[in-house]
Amino acid sequence: IAASYETCLPGKDPRANRHFCVCFSVKDGEMSLISEESSFGNIHRGDAYEDILATCDDTSVQLPFEPLAGEQTRFLGCVYQPSLGTSLVLALSDYRMFIAYPTTFHCCPIGLVDTLEIAMPSSLVINCSDTTQCTIEFPTQVECQKWRDRFLVVLANRGLKSAFSLRHFAAIMDSRQELKQSGSELELSSQLVREEFDKLQMNLGSCWKITDINQHFELCETYPKLLVVPKAMTDEELKVVSKFRSKGRIPAIVWRHENGCVLVRSSQPEVGWFSWRNEADEKLLLEISKACSNGLELANQHSGFHEPSLLLSNLSESSIGDDQYVRKMKIFDLRSYMAAFGNRTKGGGSENPEYYKNCILEYKGLVNIHDIYKSFKGFRSLLRNGSGQSFLSNLEGTKWLQYLSQIMEVSAEVVSTLEEARPVLVHCSDGWDRTAQVVSLAKLIADPSYRTLEGFLDLIKREWLEFGHKFEDRCSFQSEEKSPIFLQWCDSVYQLLQQFPCDFGFNESLLVYLVQHCYARLFGTFLGNCVKERIAAELYTKSRSIWDSIHQQEELYTNLLYTVPEGRTTLPVKTAVRDLILWKRLYCSTQQVQISAQDWDTSHEHFSLLGCSQQQSSAPVENGHHIPKKMDMSRMELPHHSKKEESLDINSKLENLSLRRKPSPNESYIQAIGQFLGAEGLVIEVDPIQQRLCKILKDDQRFTPKVHIEKNSRQSKVLKPCTPPDEEPELNSWLKVTSDDAVGVRWVPDHQVSACMKCQTSFTGWSITRKHHCRNCGGVFCGWCSNKSALVKNELLSSPVRVCDGCFDKLDGHLQRENGVKLQNLSTPSERNTICNATQGIVN
Repeated sequence: IAASYETCLPGKDPRANRHFCVCFSVKDGEMSLISEESSFGNIHRGDAYEDILATCDDTSVQLPFEPLAGEQTRFLGCVYQPSLGTSLVLALSDYRMFIAYPTTFHCCPIGLVDTLEIAMPSSLVINCSDTTQCTIEFPTQVECQKWRDRFLVVLANRGLKSAFSLRHFAAIMDSRQELKQSGSELELSSQLVREEFDKLQMNLGSCWKITDINQHFELCETYPKLLVVPKAMTDEELKVVSKFRSKGRIPAIVWRHENGCVLVRSSQPEVGWFSWRNEADEKLLLEISKACSNGLELANQHSGFHEPSLLLSNLSESSIGDDQYVRKMKIFDLRSYMAAFGNRTKGGGSENPEYYKNCILEYKGLVNIHDIYKSFKGFRSLLRNGSGQSFLSNLEGTKWLQYLSQIMEVSAEVVSTLEEARPVLVHCSDGWDRTAQVVSLAKLIADPSYRTLEGFLDLIKREWLEFGHKFEDRCSFQSEEKSPIFLQWCDSVYQLLQQFPCDFGFNESLLVYLVQHCYARLFGTFLGNCVKERIAAELYTKSRSIWDSIHQQEELYTNLLYTVPEGRTTLPVKTAVRDLILWKRLYCSTQQVQISAQDWDTSHEHFSLLGCSQQQSSAPVENGHHIPKKMDMSRMELPHHSKKEESLDINSKLENLSLRRKPSPNESYIQAIGQFLGAEGLVIEVDPIQQRLCKILKDDQRFTPKVHIEKNSRQSKVLKPCTPPDEEPELNSWLKVTSDDAVGVRWVPDHQVSACMKCQTSFTGWSITRKHHCRNCGGVFCGWCSNKSALVKNELLSSPVRVCDGCFDKLDGHLQRENGVKLQNLSTPSERNTICNATQGIVN
């Protein structure tokens, strides 16, 4: 008899529970424990997943990379390319695709593969969702078809419970590796809602409330557990509204402007052909407008702000009831009028202004997911194959930038409407694609708290994950509804980064990382279509979180140009197509990692990774990965990516390795490639601008000399730049300068002064009474009133300069000395004039 039980060691993570199987023997109705040690079996987490044997065409071929925990190689083979006369190693695992050439390699998540095409005569074209394209040439058509079928086997969607992220997490827990997790993601999301509720002052005036009516997803399966709604709405009324809105996605408040108006998102109302109405839904929108009007008045009283243009009595109003005025809500229907009208045949539609008297309806004409995907495929094909003078006209034909411009324009208009003290409701058909794009981008434009690294991640958690964007359907290979919605939104954020490089706490590398891993399926964060599906698949407890991975390597994604704004500032976004640029780092990269071998077939010397040459590799891989020539990765303070605590200096690593023992060719190749791969098994993406800034800051901290202060009886505060050991001598002249030191001295012009500014002695052309400027105050003095010298801090010089007597007394403790003839005993102006007249006579 086998009994299974689960135990958890005290103080350990419950996700690290161990399952044990204990055998008992039963004899004459009595059960006794078998004492033999060999009878005890320890069941690991990874045992719940089926082990699949790899299909290898050639047993002599070895895997060209070190697999991650739980990663299983499905297919491995050596492919000969007739046109090039070389061979490549092609490996397919349940996580990534790896193509290894003698001098280059290409590595990308298998989930990024979007389409597979067979080109004549026998080439397989692999199009990826980030516009990457790989072309593999096979010797025969049969071989090409065989590998295409293998790709389809690996890409087959087997459900969330068989996702690679679950196997990967189980293997990590079985190996007892330390895995830093920030805690339960569901508890953190609930805490985030309450923190934002207080941060946005939504408790002001008791107009709003946080309801847990959707705690068990009975109200809406694709909404979060906690929602913010007007306090006047009851739970029963909200249930009635959910039956009238598509998929039960009721209007929910997601953000509040400082003037009291809120941003609301929902799905379309189900009015149908007969223009059905729902009194509870009409009441909900009316109560939102009333709460905003009340919040606007309270916000003005709370802040003491009484600008006439924003007072409630001066705004365009809508009379609702006796002596009660509310702000009209503006509804942004992101579809075109024809699309919204066509949805009425399916039971959908738009709000009828005759019923919603406090609302203004506008159609914005954003295209649906199918048009976006069609535009993306044309855009990708143009980037891979387009060239010549017609590139820009063909780019316009794809409409990719036009669609991007429309999203940014609508988002900016939403922010502008909120600033006019008018509440805004945004919806499309179901409210999880175009609505997520516009709402999240509008919050990013209006609120600087979302432009920090932590705030940006919270924005994605709330507006994309918790409000049910269908990542599983939009990013899956076999889905009929796949579309690069999240990628398009990341592209719009990239446009903001380019227009305002100092207003964001994160950099471009974070956007590339998010785009890559929303398809990679390494983390459970982007799996599933909603929170309910992720809970059912136990993704929150049995898979890694991408947020923990980002926090562990924040240095890689931090923008060194970021400046913390003062107060809430809205970005003046430029939304015209002429103001947009191509995201070249994601779309237009055609560079590769180059690996050169020395005497591969004879001496078995290890590979050394060299900088890329200017020439293109002969390997038919497009949009591969590249480390620029002469890039010193040790300069960049990257987080820990490898298992060994070593520098990222590739050549030194391999040299140290060769001193210990002489590796085999395959070991050397794997080790050489491993230097470019991070903890996720993918090529480390480094922002070149941030890398350069990091190098400048590091050099500044290293070479900036300190200032020594020496004091004695006659001199003190003499600045002496210390000499750093083993540094270039030209750097010794650097001094540390503060903002106060940068104030320049304004000199009084000579022609405006005819007498000393202190003793009023007149200046004559050929006497010793000459004009002298004080280097500290800039005034014009005679020689008697400016015969002192002191070390002026603003001059940043190592020797004292001439100053007037008044400034000399202020510069207490500085080194002083007499200039020229000592005339201190001639203290009166009459005595000085006598000498001047005598001198004038001698001159005459």
